[in-house]
Amino acid sequence: MLKQKYPMTKKLFTLITLIFTSIFNQIIACDCPTQATVKDAIKNSDIVITGKVISKEMINTKDTTTNSMPFEITEVKYTIVVVHKHKGEFKNDTLTIITGTGGGDCGFGFEVGKKYIVYGSNDKNSSSHKPRKILKNTYWTNICTRTVLYNDKEFKEIKSITG
Repeated sequence: MLKQKYPMTKKLFTLITLIFTSIFNQIIACDCPTQATVKDAIKNSDIVITGKVISKEMINTKDTTTNSMPFEITEVKYTIVVVHKHKGEFKNDTLTIITGTGGGDCGFGFEVGKKYIVYGSNDKNSSSHKPRKILKNTYWTNICTRTVLYNDKEFKEIKSITG
């Protein structure tokens, strides 16, 4: 039977790797404050809609809001047909929703063909970016906004608040 030449080195390397991975995952993880009530989420959103996702497109944008060099961000652009408008000033029956790709950027993972309740804003606010206006009939959302797969309970609660 052969003896390992450096058994402690392998164990130490494994331990350091686990510690580094744990710290790195915490650094890039999305950090939402406690989830808002439906009433607060409506108040803090520019739009609240029930809609069906009809398309998805990956987009690359340059973030020029930082003081350092601009960098490219990959985001996801969804087209959503509005089934019910709960709040918002828009006339189109389709809206564009922008979100991150998920993970550390808190992006919401919509699926084409499914119906959602979307809480959206006219500007992008996140911990790593200064607010920036986005295009007309285009809104920003993420997993911290209460945006959710359609469910009757959330829909009825919104209706009881918005009328």
